[in-house]
Amino acid sequence: IQYNGDAIVPKLELLKATALARKDGFEAYKKALNYVSLNYPNSEEGKQAQDIYATVLPKLAVTTFVPDEESTSWKIVYRFNVDEMDAAEALQKKLDEAIEEYRYSNMSTSIDYYNEDTRFVIIHGLNTKMGGRGFGEILEENKEYKIKRPFFEIATPNYKIIQIHKNLESYLNRSEVEEENSNPQK
Repeated sequence: IQYNGDAIVPKLELLKATALARKDGFEAYKKALNYVSLNYPNSEEGKQAQDIYATVLPKLAVTTFVPDEESTSWKIVYRFNVDEMDAAEALQKKLDEAIEEYRYSNMSTSIDYYNEDTRFVIIHGLNTKMGGRGFGEILEENKEYKIKRPFFEIATPNYKIIQIHKNLESYLNRSEVEEENSNPQK
């Protein structure tokens, strides 16, 4: 309210739209961009919001997951509740040690925000889904690491989709169905 009518307001609103995108996903971003473009149509930020709305959002709107066979970049994901951040940081440290010990110089780790309640510990830099699963299983079995926390593999393009649309459960349900179809003995 203090800055109402000031040239900084559209800038702050566009910044807020970007923050909402990261925090709440695609629909919140779309709504916030629309707000900026409608309320500040003559400002540079209003025009930028309209351009993003018209050109970028249609590309981000895709929610169809990429088939596993089409991806050459994979991640391993460990899911944590926000109140388990100490455990997440300890796991990241353990993963960094394992990556260094196994001399996987193409791999790295990060702790990523998913939503208010969930954070991910990620291993980046895998080339195949089976390579990710194998590395995760090695970390479970290696007596130095004994990482028993559940994990899943995800293709990098699909990770982008779940971060943009906040649709992790859809991805996990899809993966379970595909695995059941490929393993009818289960």
